Amino acid sequence: MDSALAMARFEVLLSLSLDVSAAADKAWRGRCRALIVEVAQQLAASLNWIDERNAALSICNVDGSFTVNVLVELREWKELGLLISSTEPMTMGSPMTQGILTQVIDVIERREQGAHVVFRSDHHGPVRHEPGGGKRQGSPLPNAG
Repeated sequence: MDSALAMARFEVLLSLSLDVSAAADKAWRGRCRALIVEVAQQLAASLNWIDERNAALSICNVDGSFTVNVLVELREWKELGLLISSTEPMTMGSPMTQGILTQVIDVIERREQGAHVVFRSDHHGPVRHEPGGGKRQGSPLPNAG
């Protein structure tokens, strides 16, 4: 099997219950940025802000054999997108990568009351489905052949 296909990769979408209006978008972004800084600190991750709304976290697993990368996207409408990847093989479900994913979600849910997972690829499948059965735009399924 090609090593690129065996790489662990998970997508998560969280809804945050932040009490800010659309007019206070900068305040919302600032609060989300503080949340991501706290996640990085609690997980001993290196944090790199790519731009105002996107960040990258790098977390070494316990034995140092691989790094888990977490790309964070501050989305509109109080959503936080996470893309988690590592070189841990998927053959056994990538338990270490999933453990770090669970830790990231736990930190966010503990800090932000009302935050909850809307979509999680390891639970809901590779593509988020919209209400009414439509697929989310921009996430085509790979060929199953």
